[in-house]
Amino acid sequence: MDPVRLAVIGLGGMGRAHVRNIRGSSCATLVGFADVDVEGAKAFAAEISEQNGVEIPVFADHEALISAGLAEAVLIASPHPAHTDAAVAAFQAGLHVLCEKPVAERVSSVDRVNAAAAEAGTVYSVMFQHRLDPDKRRLRRAIQEGVLGRVTRMHFVATGSYRGQSYYDSGAWRGTWAGEGGGVLMNQAPHDLDQVYWQMGPATRVFARCRTTDVHTIEVENDAEALIDFANGAVGFFAAATCERPGVRRIEIYGDRGILALADGELAQRQTNCSIRDFNRGDGDGPEELEVADPVVLEPDTPEVGGHLGMAENFFRAIRTGEPLISPGPEAIHSLELANAMVLSSELGRPVDLPLDRAAYDDLADRKIAQYSTPK
Repeated sequence: MDPVRLAVIGLGGMGRAHVRNIRGSSCATLVGFADVDVEGAKAFAAEISEQNGVEIPVFADHEALISAGLAEAVLIASPHPAHTDAAVAAFQAGLHVLCEKPVAERVSSVDRVNAAAAEAGTVYSVMFQHRLDPDKRRLRRAIQEGVLGRVTRMHFVATGSYRGQSYYDSGAWRGTWAGEGGGVLMNQAPHDLDQVYWQMGPATRVFARCRTTDVHTIEVENDAEALIDFANGAVGFFAAATCERPGVRRIEIYGDRGILALADGELAQRQTNCSIRDFNRGDGDGPEELEVADPVVLEPDTPEVGGHLGMAENFFRAIRTGEPLISPGPEAIHSLELANAMVLSSELGRPVDLPLDRAAYDDLADRKIAQYSTPK
């Protein structure tokens, strides 16, 4: 297929990693970069241009890059508070968009992006590359094919993202309401929250507690726990933290015919030969009569290329061949809505329903920014 003419907006650590991945792909040609650090971007562009044998122009902002008309698609890898304006501008110019996560810091901003994407009718994807992980795809397939029967519960503990105080001190924007719009839920947990949605479907209610422990001196949460009600009738517990060490990343899915537990890439499975409801209607009087020695194990339908490059090439093929997107952009609203809902629920001290009250959350976020921005 003809390579997609791609420009990259944002050449920080993540943006440069994407460029190095993509420049070796036959699916795309790099045609431009945009970054506020123009001199740094030019030095990086010269390095890439020398390796590829084609000069890549650099622009000071996304508006100038888009106006140049060189690209048919953009990859947005700037800090997430800047994603919204860049994505909307790209859609208004008729471009395809691949955006890093999270799309924004507020769900009301994602509403703007989704509306612009729908109006443009171009290809829109978000970089949730863990949807390509073999273990998570096997877990999802087991749920979808009914291996566990009716799914009733999820436990998801994601406390393996410890950060030292030096991490937060490395940039004035880190750990702040004005700079990040949140803490662990906004920066470290978006992939985990996407898995909550991808595995279980949309949520309908959240009751959460978010706090800042004395491990860090920051404005935002470094620890969060939530009880979640899902539209399919299941319930869930989610926890994320940057203040615990050693941490854990473990997903447990319970159904009326078994349990699947995923930790460190290993999937453990226990299954029964009938549902609990059917068992209760029978003559069995002990749980041992439900055990099955050989549980059904499903192999994942994993693409040949995974990670960031796998997601990017899926995006490129969607543009050229109509291949279904692994991570359709509009779905990114679910993980961010969960994050925003947790913060709002914690502040109010009560459950909140989804779809989230946009005005209520925006008011809370504005008050937090004003609180910490006002000189004492």
